[in-house]
Amino acid sequence: MAISLPRSSASSNEIDERTSSRVGRGSTSHETVRPRARILFGGSFDPPQLAHRFLLEAARKHCREAEILVIPAGRPPHKLDRNLSDDAARLALCKIAFEDMPGVRVSAEELQGTEPNYTWKTLAHHRAELGPDRELYWLLGSDSLLDLPQWREPDRILELADILTVPRPGFDVGALADLPGLTAQQKSKLRAGILPAVAPAIAATQIRQALADGEDCSAELDPRVQTYIHEHGMYGTGR
Repeated sequence: MAISLPRSSASSNEIDERTSSRVGRGSTSHETVRPRARILFGGSFDPPQLAHRFLLEAARKHCREAEILVIPAGRPPHKLDRNLSDDAARLALCKIAFEDMPGVRVSAEELQGTEPNYTWKTLAHHRAELGPDRELYWLLGSDSLLDLPQWREPDRILELADILTVPRPGFDVGALADLPGLTAQQKSKLRAGILPAVAPAIAATQIRQALADGEDCSAELDPRVQTYIHEHGMYGTGR
């Protein structure tokens, strides 16, 4: 398993959890500053991979002024039949994997509660927070894009946000024309959000198995992520 990906520097990047504080001269009041744009990147991140960083870097090039939130899912509806790794461990791994990237922070918002996490609800929360005049994006890979008609409330999703898609190898943009249940306008909107990059495949199942087999996954995982996994015996590495 070998994926060649650019690695970002490991410098620290501190960003407030929900707001930026602006304190005027001689003032002690805080003013909430809304970002001009926000990109949301959700997933199970079990584990977070260098391929995920590639998607984030592609999104950053598209919208440099946006803040980016990585949102590990608590109970993704399409994975209710699979036990995800511990929420706290996946959150810690995401912070290790992504929070050194400029403008990126990790949010635990979907790790609270026991109900399935639906994308449209997450987007509705952020749209209400940003207001109607700010840009809101949902970032995904092309395999997830083709599954969009099967998601809960796809029309609502496309109403709330623009979709940014990083194509995976072999992706055929013509496949958008065959997506059921979407209007020509919606398909055109999805096509406009395809970014000029080709991402490596994300192979979480294979990586988990490779880790359990004692294989080196440094081509797929940040070394700090791999260290955390081994130190905590995740994915069968403690056997």
